[in-house]
Amino acid sequence: MFAKLDRLRAEHEKALKKLEEAQKKVDETAEKVKAGEATEVLNIVAELKWTPEQLSDFIKNNKDKNHNSFAKDAFNKGFGKIDLQESGEKKNEAI
Repeated sequence: MFAKLDRLRAEHEKALKKLEEAQKKVDETAEKVKAGEATEVLNIVAELKWTPEQLSDFIKNNKDKNHNSFAKDAFNKGFGKIDLQESGEKKNEAI
């Protein structure tokens, strides 16, 4: 008599399990992205040969300025006008 209701409950439980697995995967990939971003920042700082204090000063001194032009110019100056995307791709290929 309740066969349809039992099937619906089973389907619901199965969907909840898939949702839980998907959320776990989303959380894991978010952590990987965060770690990758941190690595890229460290690579940029190393390329510039900056200390953590110098990076902090740079951020503090430039947080209110137009990031699209000023930061790009500052990084190009530090990198000798190397394309950051191209540089990152070469590093990733070597790994």
